[in-house]
Amino acid sequence: MSKLNNLKIAIFIDRDVTIRHFLDSGVFDDLKNNHKVKLIFPPIGDKRLNNHCQPERFGFDYSFIKIPEKRIQLWKWIFYINTLTYKKGDDWKVIRRVFSVAVGQKMSNFFKISSLPLIKQIIVTLIKIKIYSYKINQLEKFIDSFKPDLIIHPSTFQGVYVNELALISKKNKIPYILLMNSWDNPCLKNTSIYKPSIVGVWGEQTKYHAIKYMDMPEKKIKILGAAQFQCFNKNSNKTKDEILSEYKFSKSTLLILYAGSSQGNDEYRHLKYLEKLCLNLDKKIRIIYRPHPYLSDINTAKKILKIKSKIIKIDNLMITFMRKLIRKEIKSFFSTDYSYTHDLLSAADIVISPLSTILIESLCHGKESICLIPEDEDSSTLFKDKKRLPCFKDVIECNAIQTLENIKDLEVALTKSYEKCKSSKNRLINKKYSDFFVDMKKPYYKERLNKCIEDLVQKQN
Repeated sequence: MSKLNNLKIAIFIDRDVTIRHFLDSGVFDDLKNNHKVKLIFPPIGDKRLNNHCQPERFGFDYSFIKIPEKRIQLWKWIFYINTLTYKKGDDWKVIRRVFSVAVGQKMSNFFKISSLPLIKQIIVTLIKIKIYSYKINQLEKFIDSFKPDLIIHPSTFQGVYVNELALISKKNKIPYILLMNSWDNPCLKNTSIYKPSIVGVWGEQTKYHAIKYMDMPEKKIKILGAAQFQCFNKNSNKTKDEILSEYKFSKSTLLILYAGSSQGNDEYRHLKYLEKLCLNLDKKIRIIYRPHPYLSDINTAKKILKIKSKIIKIDNLMITFMRKLIRKEIKSFFSTDYSYTHDLLSAADIVISPLSTILIESLCHGKESICLIPEDEDSSTLFKDKKRLPCFKDVIECNAIQTLENIKDLEVALTKSYEKCKSSKNRLINKKYSDFFVDMKKPYYKERLNKCIEDLVQKQN
């Protein structure tokens, strides 16, 4: 930033995933070089994150600020009441249904009754009175002493700070930028009752979602791209030949990356069926399995680790994670270097996954993409409805992604992708489709964020 220097900037981090995507990616490095930046984390031991135990590794000054758990929970109650308030449209209907199931019958009934006209205003007022009875002295003391010129919160739109920062920034007239972490945040996870000065989104999809589902004015929405995808704009650290060599695959290999999800699909079944199809289609096909970093199914981890296959290998960085999961040594997000994701996606010819962000990442790399969500694996009404949520529906209906709800359709889809995956023209088409989900064009994330900060602070002054 050339026009503004020496701003006091407070960056609030409350999730392991935002540590990985925003701190580890280096998107705030320019701010550190030009301004007085302070990172704020919840105290060590907070249930939402583990990767801040050595905060000095990030290279910023830092502090720990605790928000009372009861206060966080009560803000979420208001979010549920607002979400279950009737709004016209099939999209709102499915959102209400998903959250009704997620919170359980008893709480769902309470939130639905509380969302009724007249009753809603009374209940929300009473909840706010209770919220304000739990004091946020640490946060208020920090604001008074540090006196930030700007607050930035990379966020899943849920968590420790999202409501407090919107409230305290308005009270103290401090510009506040809320940065989305993932593609479903504006549509599903916006627990913030109050609006930020600016919300930074990935692309046109989430810009629309911020307008419709967060009720944000268009002028307060900035398309910044995805912080964690910035390494995709550089050459991969490892060439395809180096990746193939690492897994002891031949240079003539056609590589499939099967990436798991957090949605509870039968990934062992998928891999065994995929193995059978690949052996029949082309003996040169090989598969790398990458579990989702939120994988929690111990039985799935056990079965996949025991697979004896000549063509299936497990992502080398994730084997330790799966073993820790089996030993119950890990219960949270498993963080790995995003540049290795870039290496694997660059090397892959085809990417297969249940509903996961990696399908968007695959399109960013121009790869053939298959979304495998067999209907017979829908273990509950909840997952059937989740597939119809606006953020997921956009991926499922994307013309560049083959979506399969019957595992037997995988043979035809795989053959089609096999025939197209080497076409440079097809790779360009796939990349074009990714534009709707995430803007990867220049200027990149750092530059867009810096410009956003400059405009916002100058406007405030």
